[in-house]
Formats: sequence, structure tokens, C-alpha cells
Amino acid sequence: MSYLSLPRLHFAGAFFANPSNLNNTVVNFSKAQENESLFYETGTYNNPKGVGQFFFQDCEITQCFNDDGQENVSDPFLSAKVITPSPLTPIFYQGKDDSGKPVTKSRIMAKIADLDPDMQFRGELYGVYISITNKEGYGIEGYMNVPQLRDLFFGRGAGGDQGMQIACGTWHQRFYVIKWHLAADDTTSTLALLKKDSTANQTQANKDAGYQGELDIKLSTDMFQCDPQQQTVVGNRYCFGRMMATLGPIQPNMPMQIVPGRRLYSGISFDCSNLQAAKANNIVTREQAEQTAKDVVPAALATLNSSAGVTNSDALWNNTDARVVKDKNGKSFLLIDMGTTTPLKDPSNGAFDLGQNMRIGYLDEQDNFTAFASQGYQNNGSLMSVSAQLTDYIDLPEAAQVRSSVFLKNAGVVQIALTDDEATAIQTKRLNIQLSNGSVLRENPDGYYINFDLASRRMSPNQSTEDTLTGFRFGEPLTEIATQSDSDTNEDTILLEQNVTSLSYGAVLGAYASTSKTEFSRLSSFINSTAIDNKPGQFAMTLKTGDSAPFDTKPQDNEKNNWLRQPLDSLICYVNVTSKHNLIGENPAVPNAPFCPAVSVLFWQNQHVTADTPTWDNNISPILSIYSQLYPGMTSRMDIGDEATVKANATAFKVRFNEPTDDPAFMPVVRDMSPETIDMMTRWLDMQIDASSNSQGAV
Repeated sequence: MSYLSLPRLHFAGAFFANPSNLNNTVVNFSKAQENESLFYETGTYNNPKGVGQFFFQDCEITQCFNDDGQENVSDPFLSAKVITPSPLTPIFYQGKDDSGKPVTKSRIMAKIADLDPDMQFRGELYGVYISITNKEGYGIEGYMNVPQLRDLFFGRGAGGDQGMQIACGTWHQRFYVIKWHLAADDTTSTLALLKKDSTANQTQANKDAGYQGELDIKLSTDMFQCDPQQQTVVGNRYCFGRMMATLGPIQPNMPMQIVPGRRLYSGISFDCSNLQAAKANNIVTREQAEQTAKDVVPAALATLNSSAGVTNSDALWNNTDARVVKDKNGKSFLLIDMGTTTPLKDPSNGAFDLGQNMRIGYLDEQDNFTAFASQGYQNNGSLMSVSAQLTDYIDLPEAAQVRSSVFLKNAGVVQIALTDDEATAIQTKRLNIQLSNGSVLRENPDGYYINFDLASRRMSPNQSTEDTLTGFRFGEPLTEIATQSDSDTNEDTILLEQNVTSLSYGAVLGAYASTSKTEFSRLSSFINSTAIDNKPGQFAMTLKTGDSAPFDTKPQDNEKNNWLRQPLDSLICYVNVTSKHNLIGENPAVPNAPFCPAVSVLFWQNQHVTADTPTWDNNISPILSIYSQLYPGMTSRMDIGDEATVKANATAFKVRFNEPTDDPAFMPVVRDMSPETIDMMTRWLDMQIDASSNSQGAV
């Protein structure tokens, strides 16, 4: 099970995010190290004083589905408020002060951070605490486990709004329940139905930690306003965007960020003659991706042709997930998440462009298309077609004050009733979405769906860590796969190939440097060919780093190396996994289009770390002075580049540096400081704390 299941509920509203943009290019790190003027224009998004906050605004429950596949129009949680800690919606709890006495505290706002300037497709959310409360005061509270941005798509459009980010993306993770508060006689609300299995299905570790259940949550986001000139514009506010979300059940031992089901890919992906071309792709920044959306993707669309016997539409749709589920009576439904799939109408205020004569069905072995008979589901006696589901809007007047867009009741999750014959047919046939002028989305030729549960990692030298590759075929979990190191390959087993690259830099051209990917030997990846016991469709993937090494000197002429990474004290590496006949993960295989590696690794080098006694001038200031310049929003609150300020607040700094990394209070917000560097910082801070204590004792 997952959020694409029964029962489930949907909510919608606005979201706020304000990361700084000065760290969007490694060139600025070098500028800050040399105390030179920074580049303030680093792409469409411009917020140099951003401090990495993230919160919901004016969100509410918009639709509820029970386990019979029917919408519950009288659910007591319809219109319930969905909040996170924010300036307008603080969330209080009972904690303890430093002396252990009970005290009322306010939960900290969540934080948003990219993995690296050169991997901005994997932004993470830390500490998203969500509270759902209806007008009677009943509801649920809990944490969203740290999700990584997925399916970032630069072809959706801006709906005609000036200054709008053209991208959309999703965050999908587990929701750990801290507290249920339901009426004693509530056995039929969607939340009550979700509660029934949430405790039994959660991990033992979460039970031991005291969580009251475990659910699955997906946030779909788009229409983010990037223009600072829009700070006071009602309905189109700077740093706000549209969010539509789904909360559903989990199935034990299933992936946390990957839907255990099926994957539909854009037709343009299958038109690429070489499905492995993407592994050499060098586009890894938002700035590059935005330019690509303007130039390369339209050019690729203009040359579309028929591939593998299927005529493709010239409409560019984003990849998405699907699952076949059964209601409590055993009836089958196909659920497809189209929340970030279609383009937007222009101008539309966010309405989806569904094209002409959209039909959903499947392809047989000869690529003949068969449409599903219902093209929707019966809802309380009336047909709710897919088109009707994707135009079933709800008025959210409060959210419209900051993000005046249409909001779908179902967050874009469409439901199609299947006949028994259709449910049987698609066990071996590819799902397909067609418009009048051709196919827009379909599954891999043999129905494979390969992805990666954790798509980004941070690693120190000589470290080993486990990741998980997920594998399904026509929605069923795989038991084995083959890699290029395997000598014998079953023809019914997907063959995967791997390579590891690192980004190299040449001449600086304005705010950015020329880059290329080169083979990298100090990071290795090994994927086990058999599934993990008791974890269907999941394969152990081991990542290992080697020794650290000094950074290169600035290259001559047209050469490239890692010289520009020295101020960051890290390398950015990419584990690329490809298959000759299949698309992998999220990626369209369009030449020169935005490409996400299987796993991106921030590899700390620790060249700035000393085992000796650290000093401010030699060890601490060179690091914190860069932060103070790149994050002026933080510096305006506390100047971390000033020695006297840091010494006076040494205890507070030590606490923040040593919070768990998934805590929203952790410092630095961007989480790009290695554990070894933090240990050095802590040793220096301890010296200042001891010196202060001795000074006070002497007085």
C-alpha cells in the first residue's frame, strides 16, 4: 500500500519556501573565500536573504475516500485545517527547560536544503511537523520523515503568471504519527480507517520510539513565485506556491519514497534512439535546466516521431506513478497520480491542460491500444470520469490570498474502475495514456520500473552506507536483477549497468563555470542481484568511499578538474544506473535534457579539518566567514563570521551543531558541513565555553 491506495485523503493549499540563492553556484563559494563580490543573480529564483524555511499556509482537507472506493462527502474531517509550524500557525507542546522543569515550547519551522550547488534536483525537507484538526478539535499530529525532491519537471509551464517558476516537483515519505485524537465513536471517517492498520504496519523501531502509527504522504508542488517584486501582490506572493497532497496507508517492508507499483514515462523519452545517452548528461543545476526547458525540450518535441510502433503526441507530460488496488469488496481500481503530470493551460491560473480526447488504457504486444471501459468510476451512482476528476476544483479563499490558483479536490490522483478482464490484462500489458494526436505516457517495453529509495547521500572518506534499489514489473516486485558484473543473465531479468562520475570544472563564465563529468574511482557502488529477505522488490545497494585527497590547482586552457570545490571541502559525485532497453528512475532519456542520477553523493574531503588544537584564524574563521557571506539572512540575525559573537554564543552554537541532522534546528541549515568538521567546531567551542566558565569562576 501507499498513498495510492484505499482509504486515502487529500488536502490542498499554499506552501512557503525561502532558501537562499547565493549558494546555487560554486563560484560564489570561491568569491566568498576571497572576500570578493558575489553573484546575486543565479537563475530564475532570487532570494539572497532566504533562510531555508518551509511551511504550509491555509491548507485544508479537500476530499476523503473510504475503503469501498467511494468518496465520503460527509466525512467529519472535510475542511479540517492542515498546518505546520509557521509565523501564523505556531504549534505548541509540553517540553522541559534546561533544569528539567515542564515548560510550554513552540515547534521549530521546517527547513529546506539542496544537496549541493551542482545537485539542486534533490532538495530535502527537515522537520515537517503536520497537525490536522477539524472544527470539533479532533485530528492527528506527526512528523514527515525527511523526503527528497522527486520528479522535478521543467516542462509544466507557469500558467501565464509573471515571475512563476515553471517547474513542479514532489516530496513523498512516511508520516510518523505522534498523536491520534479521534472521537470515541468514530469508526467510519477516513482517518479512523487509516488508523486501524497504521500501528500494526509500522516498523518495530518506530513502535519502540513511541510513535502511534505510520502512514504514507505525498506533496505535489508547483506555481512557485520567484520574483521579489511580487512580495505584496495579493494572490501571487513571492516565495509561495501551490500544494496538493495525499495521505494514505502503508504496507510493511515497502519502500519509503518510491511507489510500490508502476511507472509511466513520457513518449519523448522513448523517441531517443539511445536510452543510455543520459548517463553522460551534464545538466545538474536549476539554471541549466531552466535554459534547457526554453531551448532543448521544444527542439526535441519538434522532431518527435513514431517509436516502437507507437505514435507519440507532441504534448510533453511528466513521468508518474500508478497502482492497481482493490477495495474492501475485492473490486479493482487503477490509481494514477497526475498531480504534476500534465502541462498547465496558459493563461489558466493553474488549470491542467488535458489535451484532446484523453483516454487511459493499455498496449498489447503489437502496440495496439485498448481503452478501459469506464474511464472513471461510479461515485454514489454517477460516473466520475478522469477528465471530471481533473477539473473538480475546490474554492480555498484563504490560500488564494497568497497563491490564487485552482486547487483540485483529489490532488490529481485519478481513480479508474477496472473490469475483471482489464485487471487481468494489465498484469502483463503496458499502461498507456493517449490523446487524439498520440501517446503521452506509457510504461517501459517490458513493464519494468527501477528506482532508488534514497537518491542522495552525504558521506565522509572511507565510509560505507546502504541504499535500496527498488524493482517492479507490471506492478509486481522483482526477486532478482542482473548487473554488468553478472556472467549469466536470464532473458526475463532486467540488465542494469553502473558507472560513477564526479563533476569537474573549467573556466569560470560569469556566475557559473564550464563543467563536465569524469569517471571517478574513489566512490564505488555495488547492487545485490537478489532481493532483500522480507522486503519485496528491494535490492541492497552498497556505496563505499575511498580516501580523501587534496584539491587540484586551477587548470590551464580548456582542461577541467575539481579545483573550484576547494572552498566547499567536498566533491559532488553521481552514481548512474542505466539499462539498454529501459528507462530508469525518473529520467527521460532526451539528449541534453535535465538528468537526475540514480544516487547523488556529496563526498566530504575534510581538507579543512585539523586533528590539532583548532584556532579561530586558521581553522574556524575560514569556514564560518564563507557562511556569513553566502547566507546574509542568517548573518543579519547573528553574525557567525564575527569571532566575538561566536564566542559569546558558544553554548548555543554547540547545541545547534550537535542536533540530529534531521532536526530542523540543526546547523548549518544546508547540512554541507561534514561530521569531522563539526567535531572540530565543537572542540573549539568547548574551549571557549571552558574559558568563559573559568573566567566567571575567577570573578
